[in-house]
Amino acid sequence: MDGQVFGEYQGTVNMQLPTIFSISCSASVLLVILMVLTGCEDLDKKTTATSSQPVNTTTTAKPTTPATIPPEKIELFDGVMRRSNDRVVTGDLMRPLWIVSGRIRNYSGEDLAHLQLQIHIFQRRNEGNGTLRDEASLDFETDIPAGTVGAFSRQVQLLPPQNAWDWDWVVIEARAKTR
Repeated sequence: MDGQVFGEYQGTVNMQLPTIFSISCSASVLLVILMVLTGCEDLDKKTTATSSQPVNTTTTAKPTTPATIPPEKIELFDGVMRRSNDRVVTGDLMRPLWIVSGRIRNYSGEDLAHLQLQIHIFQRRNEGNGTLRDEASLDFETDIPAGTVGAFSRQVQLLPPQNAWDWDWVVIEARAKTR
């Protein structure tokens, strides 16, 4: 421990504190002047440089309703109705399941996305359709571009008469894809 002194400082200290203090004060004043010149006039002491107010980034877009396609722009053809092998286990147990299938031609300028059909069952009379015996609605999503043909097959519950009968279908509503 010879030659070592603990707890005391030996030597001289060059005190440059007033010079450093004046440089840092000048820099602070210069920063405030720059902030005022660039438009930062409101210097609220309660807000910090890192705090920010939340910005509403969600826009409430109005839901667009798909365009309605006139029923006369939709052609149904090659229709087939046959008895399904599936059995009804709940609901209307009296009306059996039938498979209705066919093709759809879209004559409109819009892509077809939704179709609602009405299926009618008629008691056959001598030469033409007779009394309406049952009807059902088919409501389904599809994807048939403008000017093209698509196919479908869906189950529906219908109760045709025991003797001779006929059926037909009608487009109730057709809607285009939402853009």
